[in-house]
Amino acid sequence: MRKPAGRFPQKGNRKVYWQMLTLLVVFAVLSGCQASRGTEVMSIEEKSCAEIGAVLKEFGINGITEEITQELEQSLSQLPPDVLLSKTATLLMSLEDDPATNGVYSFDMEVPCEDTMYTEFLRGVSALSKGELVFENIEEDTSAVNWEEGTGSRTVRFDWQGKPYTLEAQMHYDWFDIEVANQLNKILLASGSEKRLYFTTDGYQACIVFYCTPEWAEAFATATELPLTDCVEM
Repeated sequence: MRKPAGRFPQKGNRKVYWQMLTLLVVFAVLSGCQASRGTEVMSIEEKSCAEIGAVLKEFGINGITEEITQELEQSLSQLPPDVLLSKTATLLMSLEDDPATNGVYSFDMEVPCEDTMYTEFLRGVSALSKGELVFENIEEDTSAVNWEEGTGSRTVRFDWQGKPYTLEAQMHYDWFDIEVANQLNKILLASGSEKRLYFTTDGYQACIVFYCTPEWAEAFATATELPLTDCVEM
């Protein structure tokens, strides 16, 4: 399966769209299983973790060591046959938390640091951009959050390129609101930036983030069979 980069639909449908994106990743894994049964075109999911790592390296994804690929191969071999994991996405999630060096930023959408989850997101994105997105004076206001009921909203303020910006996030207990990523991408596009944030998932609850051009995103999605979205309404 080869999917180009896509976009989220209107607000209110994004949760459904993320579920669809997750299903696409699962379908990519199933396609790999079918490929291993004798179809002519080899899916990337049929390749070894070392071979997948070589493909990722061509796109500037670093930090994939022989130790990581061997450990992942061993772990995947011990999984029950009914567990479907994208080897490519899992390999990306296995890298050390160093977006500036690795060229990818990933996190669990069920975030443990509830009170600063969007501050950490902005810091991760900033590191991923290698100095292009230097967010300063980040303040996360959780005064409107009902922690017991997991409802309410929060405001995240920050400065970028000498201008103040605000992000609004809805509270869903300790789950990340993907609308924040969409708001940030709108800010990037309005600034005239050629790059933006693109996202994919491991088929479960991981969010994998890239900072790149649309052309890079489309080429990456084609080569890895991982669907990407830029989360932007146009």
